[in-house]
Amino acid sequence: MPTKVGKPSLYLCVVRVGIFFGGASREREVSYAGGRSVYDLLDRRKFHPIPLFLDAFHRIVRMHPKYLYYGMISDFFPPPTELPESVQFPLYAEQLHYPESSAYLGALAKLGPILSPEALVQEIDFAFLVLHGLGGEDGSIQGLLEQLGIPYVGAGIGSSAWGMDKARQRAWLEAFGFAVPKYVVIPRTLLWEAPQTLMDTVAEKVGFPCVVKHPWQGSTIGVQVCSAPEALIEAVFHCTFTKPVRDLPTEPTAVLLSLTEGLSLPLLYRDREGSPREMITDWQELQHFLRRRPQQGFVEAWDAPPYVLVEQFISGEEFSVIVLDLPSGEKVALPPTHIRKASSLYDYRAKYLSGISSKKTPSSALPNARIQREAERLARLAGLEVYSRLDGIVSADGQIFFNDPNTTSGMLPASLLFHQAAEVGFTPTEFLTYLIERSVSVPRTGNIRGFLRRHRLSLATAVPSQETKRTRVAVIFGGSSSERHISLESGRNVVNKLAAKYEVVPLFLHVKGDALELWELPPRLLFKDNADDVAAALADSDIPPEVATVRHRIIQHIGERVALHPSYAAQPVAWEALQERADFVFLALHGRPGEDGTVQQRLEALNIPYNGSAPAICALLMDKYATQEHLAKGGFKVPAHYKVEKRAWQKDPHA
Repeated sequence: MPTKVGKPSLYLCVVRVGIFFGGASREREVSYAGGRSVYDLLDRRKFHPIPLFLDAFHRIVRMHPKYLYYGMISDFFPPPTELPESVQFPLYAEQLHYPESSAYLGALAKLGPILSPEALVQEIDFAFLVLHGLGGEDGSIQGLLEQLGIPYVGAGIGSSAWGMDKARQRAWLEAFGFAVPKYVVIPRTLLWEAPQTLMDTVAEKVGFPCVVKHPWQGSTIGVQVCSAPEALIEAVFHCTFTKPVRDLPTEPTAVLLSLTEGLSLPLLYRDREGSPREMITDWQELQHFLRRRPQQGFVEAWDAPPYVLVEQFISGEEFSVIVLDLPSGEKVALPPTHIRKASSLYDYRAKYLSGISSKKTPSSALPNARIQREAERLARLAGLEVYSRLDGIVSADGQIFFNDPNTTSGMLPASLLFHQAAEVGFTPTEFLTYLIERSVSVPRTGNIRGFLRRHRLSLATAVPSQETKRTRVAVIFGGSSSERHISLESGRNVVNKLAAKYEVVPLFLHVKGDALELWELPPRLLFKDNADDVAAALADSDIPPEVATVRHRIIQHIGERVALHPSYAAQPVAWEALQERADFVFLALHGRPGEDGTVQQRLEALNIPYNGSAPAICALLMDKYATQEHLAKGGFKVPAHYKVEKRAWQKDPHA
């Protein structure tokens, strides 16, 4: 149960929060990155975060925190030193080793203690699920936690199962009067039994262009737009993670084993009649199969579905909207985000890689109030608890199509979840606190043990103790250099991470002529796509009606329980005022004037400590020629170098 600890807590006890991430899903890397975000963002005065990594077979590991800060899971599990010399691309542990082998279990044990499900009862008080896809959003992990009596964040068993299957959702949406495009659900077996029937059915009931969707995957994997009948069979193969053996390479490739673009492992081989013939579990077995492969038949991934959804392609404006539970039980939809993308499909890369798509919240291009009303109605009818993310399209004739209701959302630092929450005044740290407190109060269908644990936890978090003073850190970012957009990302990450332990003041550096202006940003401006968008919004002071309405509803229901940021607009801050606002300044600036000593000089004049080097060192290192000369004088070897004066070059470039 919640434990008393030596450090001050805002609750009567510090709550041990197990953060579940990883798993078997094809979105496991997004889950891993999201787990890291939640670990960093949880308020340390209230929660003790415990990272719980799930391998592809849902073994649970209490992972050492040092493994949270790799680029990808495959960077540390398995260790790169275990890869065969012939492998020139990353592999996941289950692709390399048989899952019951000593090599696999040994690599897993290096990450931390492997826990049985029953051991979780003694390890954690609450489960924060950052799992995606099968095994994470389908109700199975929720069922396990309810059996164990462990409260968890988000949707319950039934609503999670509902949210997992797009094909079954379509009939449900139709029945409750939501707009649904023309669609058909087709057995995957038609790929080898009657491919012409498959093509004729789609042409008759849906037409072209159409969208082929794996019914159990997210909005970006196992999805393909098909513009013509001749491309349909290949699209269905691709989206159902099935492949004719004639199209396989002669050796394992990165694409074949990719979670997002290929089949991965394990695989099942079927003969041309569709009868299962052979399991292919790991790298060595795959090599052997490819070298002696049959002439006919198919291979399929473990998560190949029994059916596929094909629906009419709807052209229009894409949006995503988060729906929250209020303490009263009401649903409230946050201001929708308008997603602007370069291609016709909001794919995996556009969703998770910076710069490929852009987002605006709220947007005048969307019927925001109608989207919010329909989203609240959908969440209410489907029984989506705590929070949900509903993706959709507004067609040219104004119809609202919800094409991908989700019972969870990505938790990356700049995710839509935090983006929309920030629009109404939540910091990411406060928002996670709100989700946990709401989840604790949700009645579940589990056993007596769950009832007791949930209400003990509710009592432990219900009476806050007196808040202790925290160190105040001002984070300065932005500026005018060509790296200002990177500085915004750096500043946002630093602000979010420090907020778990410190009182943070986010300050945007706006260069206006020779003047260096500081602006304190509300949470919403931290989530702009780039620094120029932030600079353009500094003067905005009018709160949009759709934001004001939602903000008012939230404040009415939660009162002072979770403090929303008091201001919608950015506020100018005089340099001299920093002495009263901050105990320390964290510089997240790149280029001039952040790395050349200018800002450092100002801070030293104000006697405010900061991170990094002194002004003179910054000025020296900003000048690459002067740095080379300095190093050479100090006895270091440097490459030959020569300084060209701009005026001299302009006068005679060939001199």
